Amino acid sequence: MSSGVVRNIVEDSNGTATTSDTTDSFAQVVSLPTLVGATYFIPVSVTNTSGTTTTAYSAADWYPGDALPLSPLESETLSVKGPVGSLPSGCAGALAEPNLVEVDTNIATLNVLGSYETETQQAFNSNGINDCILRTTTTLDYSLTTGAPTETVVDNYAEVLTAVGTASKVRAKHVRRI
Repeated sequence: MSSGVVRNIVEDSNGTATTSDTTDSFAQVVSLPTLVGATYFIPVSVTNTSGTTTTAYSAADWYPGDALPLSPLESETLSVKGPVGSLPSGCAGALAEPNLVEVDTNIATLNVLGSYETETQQAFNSNGINDCILRTTTTLDYSLTTGAPTETVVDNYAEVLTAVGTASKVRAKHVRRI
C-alpha cells in the first residue's frame, strides 16, 4: 500500500465484513457462510469502482465449528480456580509469596477477514499481585479467497516475579518466551 492510501475495514458483529481502498479502487465483501450440500462456504466478492463484480470466490469455511461465525466474534471467560499450594514448573524462578490463588482466562477472537486467535492464561496471584503469568496465544491465518490455512503462530509466554522490595513493595519481574 502506498503513502496516502486510505483503507476502510468494517467487520460487523454478525460476521460479515467489507474492505475498500481509495487508491486501488476496489471493495471486498465477506458474506455469511452458505450451506451447499453438507458443506459451508464463505462467499467473498471483489468489486471495482464501476460496480462490476470482477471476481467471486467460495472459500472453504474455516470458521471454528465449520459453520456460522462465532457470536460474539470475541469472547472472554475468567475463572477463579482458588487457592493453590505451589507454583507450576512453568513458573520456575518465581518468588512465590503466601496466599497463592489461580485465575484462568480464555479468549477466542474471530477476524472474519482471515484469522482466528485463542489465548489461554494462568495467573498465580498472591495478595492481589501476579507472582507468575503463563500465557499461550495461537493464531491461525487463512486465505480469504480459498479458506486454506496459510500460517499458524504459537506464542508461549511466562512472566515471573523475581524480587520484592520491603519498604516500597518494589517488585522485579522477568519475562521470557518459552
